[in-house]
Amino acid sequence: MNLSNLTKKFIYLYISIVGNAMKAIFYWKNTKRRKNSYIFLSTIILIFLFTGISLSLAMIHANQIASLENINHYYEKRINSLVEEGKNP
Repeated sequence: MNLSNLTKKFIYLYISIVGNAMKAIFYWKNTKRRKNSYIFLSTIILIFLFTGISLSLAMIHANQIASLENINHYYEKRINSLVEEGKNP
């Protein structure tokens, strides 16, 4: 599977955010104020949702780019073969 650079950057970003969120959850267990901890937990959930949506959009975009490259490659080969045969593409 060939991933674009944009997709790789989103994956690295997602991994770093997940790592920081795990540290934050560990810190959340040690907090004593319930109100602040619930706000903190909801913020973490929103971060997970945002990164998940961003990653899925990046994967869809990378898939579209790959399919367009395949289509361009096919038609480029077809035009080259027609030119070699002397026909007008």
